[in-house]
Amino acid sequence: MPTAPPAETNEARLVDIATAHVRKFGHARTTVVGGRFLIAVLALAIVIHILHGWFDVGALLVYLAATWAVIASASSSHEN
Repeated sequence: MPTAPPAETNEARLVDIATAHVRKFGHARTTVVGGRFLIAVLALAIVIHILHGWFDVGALLVYLAATWAVIASASSSHEN
């Protein structure tokens, strides 16, 4: 009995849709510019927290790393 081909995962479809959207409408530049601004805001927030003696900035670092990853992805998709 033949088996059906494995169904594509929702995540893979969403990535394909997002990539096609960026290529079609050119949102990569705005993503990079907005992402850089967000990194600056997060870095400033980390500095302010540390200056006030609030050393629990782990969540801000995670947000910063995630933003960096999105910028890198948008930059690479824009170059192609």
